[in-house]
Amino acid sequence: MRHTSYITHEKKRSRYVFQIRIPAEVRSRFGNRTLIRIALGRVSAGEAQRQGAALAEEWQAKFQKARGIRIPVRQLEIITLKLDTDTQGRAAATWRAARISQLEERIGELRQLSEAEWEAELLAARNAFGLAKRACSRGSSSDAEQALDELSERFGVRFKAQVHEIAEWAEVFAAESVRFSGERMAVLEGEMPLNAIQVAPESLLPLVRFFGTRARELEQHRVMRLGSIGKLVRPKTHAKFVRIASQLDEIIGERPVECLKPQDVSQLLELWRKDGNATTTIVDKLSILVGLLQPISPAAAAICKKERPATNLNRARRHPLSPEQLASFRQYVETHKTHPNDARLLELMLLTGARLGEVLQLAASDIRRTDKGYVVSLWEESALKTLASVRDLPIQVEGMPELKDWLEGRLEAQGPLFPDARADRHGHFGNAESKRLNKTLRKNVTANRRVVLQSTRNTVGRALRRADVDPRVRRRYLGHVDLDIHDRHYDPAELLGADDLMAVAPVLNQLALSTRPGRVLAEARARMC
Repeated sequence: MRHTSYITHEKKRSRYVFQIRIPAEVRSRFGNRTLIRIALGRVSAGEAQRQGAALAEEWQAKFQKARGIRIPVRQLEIITLKLDTDTQGRAAATWRAARISQLEERIGELRQLSEAEWEAELLAARNAFGLAKRACSRGSSSDAEQALDELSERFGVRFKAQVHEIAEWAEVFAAESVRFSGERMAVLEGEMPLNAIQVAPESLLPLVRFFGTRARELEQHRVMRLGSIGKLVRPKTHAKFVRIASQLDEIIGERPVECLKPQDVSQLLELWRKDGNATTTIVDKLSILVGLLQPISPAAAAICKKERPATNLNRARRHPLSPEQLASFRQYVETHKTHPNDARLLELMLLTGARLGEVLQLAASDIRRTDKGYVVSLWEESALKTLASVRDLPIQVEGMPELKDWLEGRLEAQGPLFPDARADRHGHFGNAESKRLNKTLRKNVTANRRVVLQSTRNTVGRALRRADVDPRVRRRYLGHVDLDIHDRHYDPAELLGADDLMAVAPVLNQLALSTRPGRVLAEARARMC
């Protein structure tokens, strides 16, 4: 890689990337992230430098703001709204709402004054009604242009329109002006109550200052909904959802999500593509966004669903390791010592069928000896994936002296089985180990990207199925939830203990023995001879 300022050139992908480190003193304001990394794509070196300089200035300003230092604002950002048919109606409704507010205030004053003052106001209203009708019949546009200027100045917006749209706006405003003038006169004459002419909030200009929900607040609403029913929010999931909501907010700004447009979703998809997201990842993110939007605005959620990219929804699943692949994998890890404990880690994953993070969190206190081997306990205190992951797993280590000696040594010393394992900021284990061992798989065993370290669970599941282990025992051993109502309510999985799962232990012990380093390859050579 070649570094220039904040720009990095990735030769493998032939693209430029902007990178800037977040100062330690403000990282808590940025979700405890240490680095900002933005893919610029396949642009020229000059364009990359230009974008990098602009991004560096933008992020430095954010860091300064996070420190509490005020930064001079060069230019106030003005919200631009296209004066299409929808905006014309909303602009007229917003103008009308402002006039109704003035009328309400004026009526409050008149009720404290004499009858003459009320008659004078009523006369002025009749005159205004006549003027509005004449302006409408003549097709005058001056009042409509003045109304746009008033809205622009009052609410900090700019209307972008073509000539025909200005003419359409003049017609819309003239009709609205006549309507309001007539209703004003009816209210003053006592023929209509004031609340009968109020404007619905969702009819106003598409700005969150008037109505609706800002995109960056979507995750806050989800957290509140979960809290109201007593559900916990997972930090890692929360951070991901905040990021997705913030990216949508970057695009639509002050427009509420209730006014989401298909082109907004298209821009969001393009942003994700520039960040290097694959189509399947984009579909996942869009599905998350649909879930955030659905309780707030079903119409906005429907737009996201309609804009979902076409892809194969039956995505590729993980493949189990073949006996030859598993033996080669274990052989390489054992002989090359990628890490002192990697061989034992692989053996425990095979014998328990547990997830990588579940195994890495184990301590000596989670292991107990039995007359048939050991029982490995996964507790609620660990960062487990679901409540169904809490379980006791019997294992047998017959014919595996290295693992038995290692386990006995850990039990004697007490403490964690894998003292070098570290949790990320969300409390999850396995990032470093997963990268290290998956790299070993890719380089030395198979290039099939469906075969990964976590494929050991698929391998275990296949071995249990082929050994005719009861399906419910298989699910419980792997930490999956019950499938039917009877099991969930009358015989829940959490009641299945180590004794109920004992049939699994010899099957997985045999799996580990049959794929010992060198054995499978030796048997294959013998068959060839």
